Amino acid sequence: MGNYQTHPPIGGANKEVGAHFGDGSEIQGTLGDVLLIASFHQQPFGPGGVPQTIGGALVCRLVRGRYHTLKICVGFANSSGTSRIFGPLRDFVASGGNVEVCVGLANGITSRQAVEHLLMAGASVWGVDTRGSVLFHPKVYVLEGNAEAWAAVGSSNLTSDGLYRNFAASTLTDLDLTHGTDAAYLQELASWLAGLRQHVGNFLRLEGNTLRYLVTSGQLIDERAVQRRQRLGISARHGPPAGRGHAGIRIPPAPPPYPGLQGARTRLRPRRRGRARAALGVAATSAGAQSFAMTLSTFDCSHRTGVPGTPDMSIPKNVAQFFPPVSLQGRKYPDEYFGVILNDPPRSARISKYRIWQRPPGGTGHADWRVRVGHETIDLTSPGGGDILLFERLPHGSSPSYEVWIITTDDPSYPELRARCNRKVQATGRAGIKHYGLY
Repeated sequence: MGNYQTHPPIGGANKEVGAHFGDGSEIQGTLGDVLLIASFHQQPFGPGGVPQTIGGALVCRLVRGRYHTLKICVGFANSSGTSRIFGPLRDFVASGGNVEVCVGLANGITSRQAVEHLLMAGASVWGVDTRGSVLFHPKVYVLEGNAEAWAAVGSSNLTSDGLYRNFAASTLTDLDLTHGTDAAYLQELASWLAGLRQHVGNFLRLEGNTLRYLVTSGQLIDERAVQRRQRLGISARHGPPAGRGHAGIRIPPAPPPYPGLQGARTRLRPRRRGRARAALGVAATSAGAQSFAMTLSTFDCSHRTGVPGTPDMSIPKNVAQFFPPVSLQGRKYPDEYFGVILNDPPRSARISKYRIWQRPPGGTGHADWRVRVGHETIDLTSPGGGDILLFERLPHGSSPSYEVWIITTDDPSYPELRARCNRKVQATGRAGIKHYGLY
């Protein structure tokens, strides 16, 4: 916080500077002619363990309509982060806002897909390649308006983990640009960002027609060919550290990726076993999809905790290949268990186990495909149905292998996601009509 003392007094009587910390504490000092308000922002938990994230703070301010320019400068960016703020970014630009993003290159993380998302949203994108001399590692987010500004300087990259999940810390500063010292602080940030352009040959404009070359040169990765590590499931796969006896920390959920980015995050995956595909007779239309969304009927949402019945959800036949292949494994029907990250917005993300299974023709009951999601998923849905069950397939090798959200009808992203459910099928039994989409 002592850095604020480097700004000389602009004139007038000195006033107190309040630096507010996440635990409610402050430090006081004097700084020119204005009260500068800075807060210490903890992620993923704020005071009292309440979830809070830099991604949430950024989006909350981005949609207020008080700012005309957003500048982002980060070391790492991938599609897991850009897909989650794409909607607000696009809307900001569409309403006349200007977005400038600077990312680190040649670091094995910043991806072509992330740059594509930013360009699609209408942002101007630059990259910094230090040619291996040092690591480009800043994390700065600045919103500027006519009379006010907001800045976040800390440890959050433009990734899903950086914006929403990792333990990170940032200093958030609200600036009143009618006061000299606040305006000077914003100018200092702007001058530093502009100064990056002085590194001629290391500062590159990133445009759509150059991205393929940047992948070939190793300056960007292609997420379809390079696995992106999924950290959330590590504790579930390997168990607690030896001798500690504690499970992994349950962290707040990340929001779902923007539903309109069709195909942008699809990654190369190993071929399905041809024998299993032939035996099951399932079309290959869902094998390469990144996401699967489906409306839930009243019957789907009926078997809650304490209610008799198995919490299964009927799925269309041509969606089965979105999930792991099934086989007879000593149980009555062909099936397969798989792990998911179940996002519970009010509380946290948790690890759960789902089961896909097929009731084939010729037996008792209806021949269909079902996903057994457990009572904990059903308990998050609206009893009358209408919610959307959203799956995102995580990069190959991730554990768990899928991420799941329940999108309720009052969620701001519901209309866009409902429009993605552009296929319809009459499910067997009491499951009703299914509206679903693969993308």
